[in-house]
Amino acid sequence: MKIISWNIRGLSSAVKKRFVNSLLKERKPDILLIQETKVEQMEDFHVKKLWYDTELEYAVVNANGLSGGIITIWSLNAWVAEEVISTKNFLLIRGVCKANFPCIIVNIYAPNNYVERRAIWGELVSLKERFQVPWCLGGDFNEIKGIGERLGCTRSDRGMREFQNFISEMEIHLV
Repeated sequence: MKIISWNIRGLSSAVKKRFVNSLLKERKPDILLIQETKVEQMEDFHVKKLWYDTELEYAVVNANGLSGGIITIWSLNAWVAEEVISTKNFLLIRGVCKANFPCIIVNIYAPNNYVERRAIWGELVSLKERFQVPWCLGGDFNEIKGIGERLGCTRSDRGMREFQNFISEMEIHLV
């Protein structure tokens, strides 16, 4: 399964929409995870213009003003969604891929505040206990797992440690 995850930092301009459509036509992903759309009301027409094929389904979390916004689009030829759970910071989609493989796809746009991120990590860990199938997480976590990932970072902080704990509790294998 081919998945693209992208913090787009705004998806309202026609130029950016054409660029996204061009990239998707070239790469033909099965699933697209976009964060930070900054679009308050994502219309069906606009989503369909982004995607490279007519066989699609999607789930959206609209932005609050020019803040946030998440969209997950998938090809119906590769993925069948059975349940969607959404908050302002993630879209969780439980489904089955074409190879009859049940799994969870999560598109995350975590807040900048570590206290708010901690709440998101907790929600996802609770949901993982409910759904005992493989998970795939993508998105913008707004945190790093180690000091070597940020220029000028010389020591670990609370947010980083909580993110490391989240990675461990979720049994995430980074790729």
